[in-house]
Amino acid sequence: MLPEKKTANYPTGFIFLILFCAFRPLTLIDLKIEIAGLNVLEVFAIITSYILLIFIVLNLRKIKFDFISLSILLFCSYCFISILWGSHVRSIAQVTLPFVLFFAIRVMVNEPKQIKLLLSVLLIAYCFPLFGSLYKIIQGFNVLDVDPITGIERFAGMFKRIHVFSQAMFFISIFFYIQVNINQLRNRQIKRTLLFLLIISFFCLLKTYVRSTSLGLFLFWAIALCGYNKKYFFILLISSLIIVVIYIGTIQQIFLKSQEMDLNVASSGRLTLWEHNISLFLESSFENKLLGHGAGVGSTGVFGSDNEIWVSHNDYLQLLMALGGVGLVAYLLIFFVLLKDVYMSSMDGSIKYFYYAVIFSITFINFTDGITLYQVGSSQQFWFVMGFLYVFKDFNATSSINLKNDNLTKSAYERTSGIYA
Repeated sequence: MLPEKKTANYPTGFIFLILFCAFRPLTLIDLKIEIAGLNVLEVFAIITSYILLIFIVLNLRKIKFDFISLSILLFCSYCFISILWGSHVRSIAQVTLPFVLFFAIRVMVNEPKQIKLLLSVLLIAYCFPLFGSLYKIIQGFNVLDVDPITGIERFAGMFKRIHVFSQAMFFISIFFYIQVNINQLRNRQIKRTLLFLLIISFFCLLKTYVRSTSLGLFLFWAIALCGYNKKYFFILLISSLIIVVIYIGTIQQIFLKSQEMDLNVASSGRLTLWEHNISLFLESSFENKLLGHGAGVGSTGVFGSDNEIWVSHNDYLQLLMALGGVGLVAYLLIFFVLLKDVYMSSMDGSIKYFYYAVIFSITFINFTDGITLYQVGSSQQFWFVMGFLYVFKDFNATSSINLKNDNLTKSAYERTSGIYA
């Protein structure tokens, strides 16, 4: 699908990206280490982001100030300004630092061969938390939660939180798809190995019983396979319907949590959280509706007092409460530009469908839970993948121009040869 160049350059900044890929999966697991009140995941995100910022500044001339770059810079600037009316620095850092990966990829990666190397390192690094989590699940260790209604045991594997675990398994599917289908991996043995890792990630995600991530993963594969091969798409749909029919009782227990059709119970109280925050938003002053109450302001737990912002389990609603209508519109603008750039690009249709799959599945998870705003590890990986979009896009455009120039040169040569013949 993608043409390849024969050589790849590995400057210092790119080597640091390789180190990022080697350690990002390892810092997602529960290491039980804190530095200055921050966990390892946050410390790693801060250190890598600032080091990558240095490389970005050193290569500032390579940054393309197109619509996507400007929309991200607009949103980040607004986030920093919101500190003036109450946003917490830590929360602003959680929201903005992951964007550094996007710019780092665009500045330091310029061809698919480099992407192959980065993903190879990343997938190898994921083996330790993946097999470690599989072992813990099989042995019955680290049951982080037992659903009080259904009695289902939910495993966190080697991770501290169930949602972090489920989202890590979700991203393995994305990395697998890029490496095998977009990068056109040809080695059958490596393909089988990656497929084995993918199946283990499915099993681990299933044992977390995180419905939002599981449905997001199904949405991802449905859209991606629809663009890649319609046969696989229909196989997915038919097999999914068969599984639903066979295990209808278990699925009902997982998704509805009761015999009665109580949407609030089925949503684990999300409707109560959303109703409270929406009511609080409507009762807020015009300034708070427009600018928000400040990122990080609100209850420390899921629920709080009547006049506090509760944890929404919905990134868009949480963003509306924190940064107001201006912040929400600025953030949604980024996703609109991403979709526009995918649609307008000259990339192969299957690659377009892959990025539609990533964007729409992430949007769904954001709406029902959260993955790209306050989950730093997941957000970094998302913008890492979005950086690849523009590498593929630019490389494809450059290859098309070179091919066109080669054809023109060949045509001119043939005409000239005819004249002098």
